[in-house]
Amino acid sequence: MARSTPPGLVIGAVSLCVNIALLLAGAEQQGCSFFPWMFPAILALQICFAVAAGFATGYCGRGDREPLKAGMKTNLIATLSGLILYALAGFHMLPAPCKVEAAPLGVLVVPLVLTFFIAPVAVLAGAGAGWLGAQMSRMVHAKLFE
Repeated sequence: MARSTPPGLVIGAVSLCVNIALLLAGAEQQGCSFFPWMFPAILALQICFAVAAGFATGYCGRGDREPLKAGMKTNLIATLSGLILYALAGFHMLPAPCKVEAAPLGVLVVPLVLTFFIAPVAVLAGAGAGWLGAQMSRMVHAKLFE
């Protein structure tokens, strides 16, 4: 098993749960389900979790690509939230979005945005965030052992 797999799986699962909780909390609001601030918040959360995965993976040298892989794996797992929302929408378990103009499309607009717009950006940014987490890990390690 690659060194990037355990942090990617664990932190990715936590990120997935946080994304679903955020979306379901929005769906619980009276008369409104999804808000415009949710997508940037989800993207920011996923990037923060990818930094944590890169930090957890650590930094071992110049050619080490494991922190990048850990960040990507974290966000690949977290992007399953779009597919989970598709399933919930298919069972009619979520209310319609807040925007009146989106009402004909129903709740499927949100998973589409998550899957085809947020997910690719999050996965690519996850690799960079994993690298950043590894750099932070290296700096902390250098300060501790000076």
